[in-house]
Amino acid sequence: EALGASGLVAAVVAGLVTGIRAPRKISPRNRLSDSENWRTVEFVLEGVVFLTMGLQIKSIILSVQRDHAGVGPAVLIAVAALLITLLVRAAYVAPLLGVLAHRSRRYLRMQPRMEGLQERIATPEWQQQASERMAARGRKASERNLDRLATRITRGLADIDYFLRAPLGWREGTTVIWAGMRGAVTVAAAQTLPDEAPQRSVLVLVAFAVAVLSLALQGGTIGPLLRVIAPRQDATGADAQADEERTRLMELMRASAETVASPEIPEDAPRGERFLASKDHRIAVLEAQRSALLDARDNGVFDADVLEEALTDLDATQLAIELRGRSGV
Repeated sequence: EALGASGLVAAVVAGLVTGIRAPRKISPRNRLSDSENWRTVEFVLEGVVFLTMGLQIKSIILSVQRDHAGVGPAVLIAVAALLITLLVRAAYVAPLLGVLAHRSRRYLRMQPRMEGLQERIATPEWQQQASERMAARGRKASERNLDRLATRITRGLADIDYFLRAPLGWREGTTVIWAGMRGAVTVAAAQTLPDEAPQRSVLVLVAFAVAVLSLALQGGTIGPLLRVIAPRQDATGADAQADEERTRLMELMRASAETVASPEIPEDAPRGERFLASKDHRIAVLEAQRSALLDARDNGVFDADVLEEALTDLDATQLAIELRGRSGV
């Protein structure tokens, strides 16, 4: 805000950055505690925003009635603002779904070629050919460039698999549009207006009315709407798909664990030394598994919920090992 930027947008950006980088930079203990603490902080802050608005609402209404056209026009403006918000959201989501559908069809046509390329890209012969082609174009074929190409192919195949498994259609678009409710951020943004801002009381009242109408109308009807438009799903097929996803995940974790060599501990080594070596090896295995899962997350290979569950289990396991190590058990 001191630089003239938006503190709210800065907070959102900070949340995105820390959400992506936290599993690689923050310890398991802090991640587990933060996940619980921030839920409490979020609940308290949202409550404070609406509590502050409730304390101010009387004076705001009196100010609007005394100095402006009254509460009625402000509520009508809020209704119009909410409708415009929904229309703008629909005007963005509808073309986006069309672009995604076109991209999924194009990816589907490219899938066989990309799968073949993914199989060949790890071979020394293909890497040599790629190096020669890039050298002929005056570019240096570094290992980083080849890894970047492999990552793009992996992510492209993951996108294809996602669009085939969970295509985005009018049902998903309707859900995204109707679920975009206004709430604490809208009210907080209005409350940050300076006291000398023109029509401040009207703007704050309109923002609060938009939030209330959005939470009451959209929030109160999103459940029935989903029950009406959601297609019937085969529970057996969904469970089988989830089991297949977890099986692939376990295979990845097993393969990453095998990359960590077991320590060579003499049989006559003291019990404490054997315990510490075993503990360090187990933590190294967990770190390798976490790195593999985070790479898979970045590439979009697995379902986000399944990955989050696996990462939380790894954090809990590592924390338990570290606590046992402190107690010498």
